[in-house]
Amino acid sequence: MRPRFLALRARPANRAIPKAPDGSLPGCWLLAEWPPGAPEPTDYWLCT
Repeated sequence: MRPRFLALRARPANRAIPKAPDGSLPGCWLLAEWPPGAPEPTDYWLCT
């Protein structure tokens, strides 16, 4: 089994996330696992 992974920079939107002094939301990584033969990614994670 050789799943593929994707990593993208993202900024989650949520009222409870503290904003930076300039008003922007903190960036994080969106990770997705896409197994071979699957029509779309099956698992997703947000990490800092």
